[in-house]
Amino acid sequence: KLDFWMDTNEFQAANGIHVEEESLKKRAQHIFDSYCANNAERKVELPSDVLAEIEANIYNNGTTERAASITCALFDTARHHIHQSLEQTKLEKYKQSSPYKSYLAQQRTVMKQKERPTECVLCSVKNGIHAMHPLYDVDGKDGRQLVLSASGVGFMRKEKRLAWVHTLCAMFICSSERTGSLVYGCDEDGNWETPEEEEEEEE
Repeated sequence: KLDFWMDTNEFQAANGIHVEEESLKKRAQHIFDSYCANNAERKVELPSDVLAEIEANIYNNGTTERAASITCALFDTARHHIHQSLEQTKLEKYKQSSPYKSYLAQQRTVMKQKERPTECVLCSVKNGIHAMHPLYDVDGKDGRQLVLSASGVGFMRKEKRLAWVHTLCAMFICSSERTGSLVYGCDEDGNWETPEEEEEEEE
């Protein structure tokens, strides 16, 4: 899957510059024969309709005017499926590995909140006393509080600071069907589902 991703990435890059039509057609055919054809040695699992569309665009049902259908978007749908598959398998597995955790540790710095936070990243209210919650990058024990970049100039300048949200804003977003998955509350261990909820889903 990674090889397919890299080869299609090179195909997109080549399509963005001046490349002879015949050369571009051969690149597309090589990728299809290597990863998409029924007898491909490194065949990747893709929906049949996606494979059929790619094949039709390359060969254009056997007509001679086939190169006109070959664009940089030829493998976009296939790449989207592969990306989802990698996220669900390889990426999630890698996120649990020691090298990834070591990488995160090197990228993160320690910041202390010296004053009561008043700035909410979800609304325009930046003052007053409100119930606040920290905003984390991911759920789980590896999650870390997000950091807002420095902004403004002169007396309006704000340095890097920890990201917070009004508890009410977060609850409002969670209650909406359209935005409910964007922000959700976690317990002290970073879990966003209780054991009871997980058992109910399994049943």
